[in-house]
Amino acid sequence: MPTAVFWVVLFFLEGSSNLTDKGKSTVVGLVFITTFLIPALTVVMFKITKVIKDLHMKDRKDRLMPFMFISIFYLIVSFMIDGQQWMTPLL
Repeated sequence: MPTAVFWVVLFFLEGSSNLTDKGKSTVVGLVFITTFLIPALTVVMFKITKVIKDLHMKDRKDRLMPFMFISIFYLIVSFMIDGQQWMTPLL
């Protein structure tokens, strides 16, 4: 879902960004990788290594490790993006 929102905002709302089309595509690609691909691969890897019992994670203990890992990952990515000069501030 975040990928779709970024795609619509960057490509269909005039004046939402001063990035080139290549820059916009890069941002959408990075959003897809960081919000879908890496978390999905992490959960599958946790399943393979038996950290979680199944992919449905019905037990609360199964959800704790993926949640912590992905939260830390998002925090690191946020700090990395915050330091980029090509990002235009929203406010």
